[in-house]
Amino acid sequence: MPTPAPLLRLGAIGLRTDPALALTGRHATSPVLAEAGMCWQHPTLAGAVADPFTPRLE
Repeated sequence: MPTPAPLLRLGAIGLRTDPALALTGRHATSPVLAEAGMCWQHPTLAGAVADPFTPRLE
């Protein structure tokens, strides 16, 4: 979600983390996991965001 950089930097101080982690994107994939047959439950952001709102039949 879009967040103003100054607000993000302030939050990073509280979380004791580097604000650059949120200000610059990180794309992390593992070819080793893919070669081993790992598959993600939600391979896209849209699917991951929609999941909590999907009704479950149990």
